[in-house]
Amino acid sequence: MLFTKILTLLLFIPLLNSYSQNIWEQTNGPNGTRIEDFAKNSFGHIFAVGPDKSVSHHGGVVRSTNNGEYWDHIGLANFYVKLIEIDQNDNIYAVTSMENGIFRSTNDGGEWIEIGPANISVNTLKIDSYGYIFIGTESSGIFTSTDNGNNWSEINNGIPSGYEINCMAINSNNDIYVSLWKDINSYYDFRMYCSKNNGETWFDVTNDLINAKVNYIFINTNNQVLVGSVYGVYRYDENNENWVELNVGLSNRDVNFLINNSDGHLFAGTEGGIYYSTNNGTNWENTTNDLPTNSVYSLEINSSNEIFIGSDDGIFISSNNGGNWISKNRGISNTDFRSLFVSSGNNIYGGVYEKGIYFSSNNGDNWIKRNNGLNDLVISSFIENSDGDLFVGSYGVYKSTNNGLEWVKSNMPEFRVSSLAMNSMGHIFAGGYKRVFCSTNNGDEWLEISNGMPNGNVQILAINSMDHIFAGTYENGVFRSTNNGLDWSEINTGILSPTLQIYSIAINKSDELFIGLMYKLYFSSDNGNTWQYRNLTSIALSSIVIDSSANIYVSTIGRGVFMSSDNGETWNDFDSGLIYDDVNRLAISESHLFASVNYGGVFRKLNSTTSVYETQNDIPASFDLAQNYPNPFNPVTTIKYSIPANVETSYMTSLRVFDILGNEVAELVNEQKQAGTYEVKFNAGDLSSGVYFYRLQTSSGIIMTKKLLLLK
Repeated sequence: MLFTKILTLLLFIPLLNSYSQNIWEQTNGPNGTRIEDFAKNSFGHIFAVGPDKSVSHHGGVVRSTNNGEYWDHIGLANFYVKLIEIDQNDNIYAVTSMENGIFRSTNDGGEWIEIGPANISVNTLKIDSYGYIFIGTESSGIFTSTDNGNNWSEINNGIPSGYEINCMAINSNNDIYVSLWKDINSYYDFRMYCSKNNGETWFDVTNDLINAKVNYIFINTNNQVLVGSVYGVYRYDENNENWVELNVGLSNRDVNFLINNSDGHLFAGTEGGIYYSTNNGTNWENTTNDLPTNSVYSLEINSSNEIFIGSDDGIFISSNNGGNWISKNRGISNTDFRSLFVSSGNNIYGGVYEKGIYFSSNNGDNWIKRNNGLNDLVISSFIENSDGDLFVGSYGVYKSTNNGLEWVKSNMPEFRVSSLAMNSMGHIFAGGYKRVFCSTNNGDEWLEISNGMPNGNVQILAINSMDHIFAGTYENGVFRSTNNGLDWSEINTGILSPTLQIYSIAINKSDELFIGLMYKLYFSSDNGNTWQYRNLTSIALSSIVIDSSANIYVSTIGRGVFMSSDNGETWNDFDSGLIYDDVNRLAISESHLFASVNYGGVFRKLNSTTSVYETQNDIPASFDLAQNYPNPFNPVTTIKYSIPANVETSYMTSLRVFDILGNEVAELVNEQKQAGTYEVKFNAGDLSSGVYFYRLQTSSGIIMTKKLLLLK
């Protein structure tokens, strides 16, 4: 019976999955995303909002249906959405920064309609237990709607004129509390008002509350009113009509948000992290711990008491009351990358405009800032020497000897560096505006080497195996130096383009050159003496990388990524899974290709468990899938397969692993492969012992499957 089941599975597996499967997946950040508010509905879906092009590539509203594992963009693109609320019928209300800026969705964010009121700028929105909506405005006081926002009525009886309503809360008795403020001849007057009759009349409850801006009003589990202000937390004692200070242990008193969990524990989000109280604010303790951000703007707690925080660095979640925090930013990012680099230790470094350097040691699963010592946060390029020391180009050059934990500025003359390169002797070359510099002693001293270089920006540097240096300029094409930069000569023969703006240079193992102009790609097989056009046009090229199998990858602005396996003769779209088309930079490691997307974070190519090697130059006569070795194995095994040279010069090839139920557990190969024999290292360290199957499939229709056995 067991043999029959396995045989049935072998016949079934080839029908699983097609080549429509994504090539790319988004990494978990980097987290340059400001999140200003959360809301959750009765299904447990969590919604997050933030400024234009901050919550996502498009701004607007994002939603997670799996507790923050991934966020989807669901509307109001390019709006700065200030806050979001959900009523008891799961209608969603989003307040934007524009006048007429309230929108409603009745289908989980699928569609949005504008609901007014007209020509009113709204600061805050709350909903009472009857579903009545109340809004506070910048200059028109308070309005209410009893029909889901279709019609609005002004309710300002008792509210002093000229005051801005900045926040609001409604308790279980439907009592409404609002915070007001006004600039009176440069004196800021802050007040608190209350209504106990649905806003028909209002009365002042400021009393002895310190004159300070209230950032948030909160109703706790005991139905008490608390405010978070720039001077800390205060609780309203309705019986004595006074405010009680609750700041013991609250070392940062600029409080943006307050929330209770299901145990009644109180959390405060401040400009200095997260604080936690088990006695309703009488005492506080800091629970920021490993949270890599300071300003916390919003909080949400799900049914499992997991805490979500919104910050300048995106969304973080804690499942142990803030004991530790995990970044949860897949699908959201506003990071504007100017450089991307993978070190010899497979650490990823990204230079984000005006945010500095982000670092990942686990292929993008987590990112952290590493800016200690950097005086300038515009990072153009990275380079690494044989000792593992890192150098970055910024306003000058910085060096780190500890993976970016600390940076020290070199003695280079002050100028903006656009590109870095290093030759076989470890000499560093830095190009920038009208100048090129060289250091022969790890950046301690620099010598200008601009003889023959035109008056234009040197945008990109590259060095071949003969230590010839190639410089791509902004307006004057390509220049070459064969004597370590002492002299430069123009090498633009064959480049037919209205502009000679060079954005990228790549060199393969045979020292063949590829250069990317604004809308064309050129190739040289004679050290740049002559150039030939490659068939990739009308596309804004941004970077070029070449992998160990000589596959060429080109990133573009507006068209995603292209790949060529025949030295640029033909090209294939290579962007399945990229949710944005503006790709700024590519970088490559031993097992991954990474792409940084304009305001979309970093994506990685889906082949994380493998290393692929071409094993021989002899061309196989037929397709073949060999038995893995060793077998049984624990946890690494090698799989060999062969691609023949028949009619086609290359084949789209996949090699995937399935469990006994037919579920895919690993994708080892998914790319165009030329004829040859290949070996793939499969690491099953995350899998349990048992029988698995691996399947080879090509665009020629070949499907081959074999069994392997993991024993731990």
